[in-house]
Amino acid sequence: MEEVLVRANEVYLSKKYMGENQMNIYIQKQLKNNIYYFEELVNLLEIRFKNYNNYEQFFINEIIPFYESKFSKAK
Repeated sequence: MEEVLVRANEVYLSKKYMGENQMNIYIQKQLKNNIYYFEELVNLLEIRFKNYNNYEQFFINEIIPFYESKFSKAK
């Protein structure tokens, strides 16, 4: 879980400095490496992070429920 969060944060922050085409290539490369939920986490960061004052609250209110919903479906 930790590695995919690091990579999702990397994409979220890198989009400010890299072109769209470069980011799409990077995302596709990560998806080919079987990083689960990567694209969904990037989208979550882009859409919801701006609603929080700090990463801890975002993590508690968005990331943990996101993973809980994924793991509960796997049962």
